[in-house]
Amino acid sequence: MRFIIPLLLASQFMILPNLSFRWIKECSAQIMIILTLCSLIWKKNKSIALFIAWSLFIFFYTKSLMIADATGSGSFHMNPLAFLNMTNVVLYGIFYYVLHQIKIDKDKLYKTFAFIAVFQSVYVILQFLQIDQFFNNITFSLMHQTKRWPVGMWGNEALVSWCIAICSPFLLAFKELRYKLAYVLCFGAVCCTRCSAGIAAFILGFIFFQFFNNKKKLAIALLILVLLSGAWAYKSGKFTYYFNPTHRFEVWKKSVEIWHEMPITGWGLGSYRVLFWQRAPEFRTDGHWAQTHNDYLQTLFETGVVGFGILLSLLWITFHSFWRKRKGLIPITSLFITSMIMFWGFPFRTALGILPIVALVLFERERDG
Repeated sequence: MRFIIPLLLASQFMILPNLSFRWIKECSAQIMIILTLCSLIWKKNKSIALFIAWSLFIFFYTKSLMIADATGSGSFHMNPLAFLNMTNVVLYGIFYYVLHQIKIDKDKLYKTFAFIAVFQSVYVILQFLQIDQFFNNITFSLMHQTKRWPVGMWGNEALVSWCIAICSPFLLAFKELRYKLAYVLCFGAVCCTRCSAGIAAFILGFIFFQFFNNKKKLAIALLILVLLSGAWAYKSGKFTYYFNPTHRFEVWKKSVEIWHEMPITGWGLGSYRVLFWQRAPEFRTDGHWAQTHNDYLQTLFETGVVGFGILLSLLWITFHSFWRKRKGLIPITSLFITSMIMFWGFPFRTALGILPIVALVLFERERDG
């Protein structure tokens, strides 16, 4: 309550023409509502509240919305990509806050995550066997290829592999044999997608779970085995496909060069899709660099070192609190997998972002319960 009253008072000053820019009147109510949301979220997670507030500042600082109607017919400008990204940030915040306010059936949510993982896995395997005739054929026509490349219900092999990997840890919460078999099925499906990020994140997530599930020796042995196998596979050249960065390193280097021009604030929400296309024409033939394929780097590019620092603080606080209390192993494993995928992908820039938000709320409830 102590946060809302000052905001209500502040709103009265913001709408006075003599004390603010005229165009502020057009969006002062929305600004106040977003700031109120930040104050409510602050009690649960300061990093999320700060990121929403910083995103709001960046939105106006980069002039993503301008209304100049003091004289004449006036002029209006809005950056639709920035507006869409700002809307996504706010909606994620609302979703996070609402989840904390409602009664949650932990068992049902765990089983829902497990169902998503199994459902997508079964569909991926059907596509791999060329039994499915819908998304499978669409993929062939889009990719201009004849090899099997399952895409699940997501219509994209990378997205479906990330989805399965993020949801799969919830199968480990159940001791029945059918859940263990389902977990193996999920790993097989992820391998069928041939997505390096999904496969690596799945394996590392399993090792993470074993390490904190009082099986440290097994986890360390598996990690050593994975590293040795990876080194052998890379050196032998038999798995060249999985080590192909698809110009990622060159794209990341160019992205950092562009970011250096606006290091503190970044270039603005949603700016990467347009700016990288303009500033790096040499990559246009690839046709898929609307995202950096690295959520950390794109956050740095669009929101600067401040936004990037807030994101790192969220990760640090979350994992450090788990390290101290050792509660919420299942959801924190899902979040660990998400953090790994973010190095090579962009889950929060798709509908997949809903999954880690729910996992984060589950973790915080278990940690504080």
